[in-house]
Amino acid sequence: MFDSRVNVILRKLALKLAVDDDEDRLVRLVNCTFTIPVIDYARALHIPRVPIVAHCFTEDGLPRWDVHGVTFDPPDELFLATLQPAPDAPPTAIFEALRVIKVRVFRAKPKTRDLTLEFATSHELRRGDARDLADAITAWEAGLVTLTLQTVQIPLELPADDAQPDADAQPRLRDRNTH
Repeated sequence: MFDSRVNVILRKLALKLAVDDDEDRLVRLVNCTFTIPVIDYARALHIPRVPIVAHCFTEDGLPRWDVHGVTFDPPDELFLATLQPAPDAPPTAIFEALRVIKVRVFRAKPKTRDLTLEFATSHELRRGDARDLADAITAWEAGLVTLTLQTVQIPLELPADDAQPDADAQPRLRDRNTH
């Protein structure tokens, strides 16, 4: 979602049990809510997959006064999130296969022009045990963290080289020549 590192507040951390319908198994999810207290025009430009600049800022780069709360469709991608207490510090937590599930821009203080960006994420615990949970809690305790989101390419399942292609999967070409 971001094309650079950004300082965020890990405001909320919630645990959830869910059933994976595809594999019929119980999964442990971590839902996080991150906040950027003041989003400016320059930072909004670094979020290319969400049209914050077009909806929330004027042509001069100032926040629009008529924006009180806007919810955006989150990008339909998986991310690798790295949380660090400072840009030069080792990572506190790494969240794999993270999905952004909500993006919202709102005016936290109605009398000021500043806009706040808040986005919610969800991911499955890597190992599903207390070590992953400890990483998430450590990041939450820090509060202000440096976040990097990198897009993850999902591997495609390709047939083996020696497998025969399915006859129904490939359209047949008709011979248009008359005999």
